[in-house]
Amino acid sequence: MSGEIGQAINVTRELYPTLLDNKPELLFKLQIRHFIEMINKLSEGNGPHPYSIARLMNGEDMDVDQKPEDENQQQPSRQALEQLLLFGRELASQNTQDETLKKQLQEAFSLLAYRDPKQSPIGYLLNSNQREQLCADLNSAILESHGLPRQPPLELAISQTKNTVERMLESGLGAAAYSGLDKFLKCSLKPQ
Repeated sequence: MSGEIGQAINVTRELYPTLLDNKPELLFKLQIRHFIEMINKLSEGNGPHPYSIARLMNGEDMDVDQKPEDENQQQPSRQALEQLLLFGRELASQNTQDETLKKQLQEAFSLLAYRDPKQSPIGYLLNSNQREQLCADLNSAILESHGLPRQPPLELAISQTKNTVERMLESGLGAAAYSGLDKFLKCSLKPQ
């Protein structure tokens, strides 16, 4: 879940050749996420300094003598921006009928309008937790393609147990307060 969505698409195509062809909505979601990750990489560390994506897109002249406040920050290159826009155009040209996917793509494009996308009203799209649901969807599709349940049995058992403990607490069963499920689930598997 490091944000290498392009690599995830390639590996999925290699290991499960027909999976994404049979699930075009999932492929489109992965491509939208890849576009967002491209924006994220281009804007990483850029903040509101002179080399922002928005200024490059607007064709504003960059003062060559003007340095970023932090020398470690790299300016987004025009080539990377052109690749990003080319990929975005390819996505936009795909004719999807799903209104939810159209909206997701529009929101992704909206990130380009902000000088600092992470601080924008839709900056939540750049959070890594947005990848988690997509990863879960991909994992579920892989499991389903092998005739297995969409959710692994252990995950179902843990979820059921957590819900049962919550219901016991809501019903006033004091014994539920002593269940150490949360502590057990948060335990570290690393040797100490």
